[in-house]
Amino acid sequence: FDRCSACLQVESLRLALEATETKAAEDLEHQAHQLREEASRRLAEAAAELESHRQAAAEGLARAAREADMRLKEAEEGKRLALQRLQEQTDAGREAAEADLQGLQARMDKAIQ
Repeated sequence: FDRCSACLQVESLRLALEATETKAAEDLEHQAHQLREEASRRLAEAAAELESHRQAAAEGLARAAREADMRLKEAEEGKRLALQRLQEQTDAGREAAEADLQGLQARMDKAIQ
């Protein structure tokens, strides 16, 4: 009878151990699933934040490019106007010099006669 009682206790302990191992395995599997879900959620959040930063950077670069293009056009227009004024001043100076030269030529011609 003692031996059967011991056998029953051993069998009972073995079954309890199997149940504990099964429960522990199920708990670990559940925890692993929850960790995977949490990691996936965090990864999705990080990806969304990264995309948001990428879009903001792209918009900033596009804005900077537009501003640089506008400034370049303004500089080109300023250069064009400066060259136009210089040409006008050069033309006016040439005309004045030609008029002075003609006046001098006329005075020389008059002085010679």
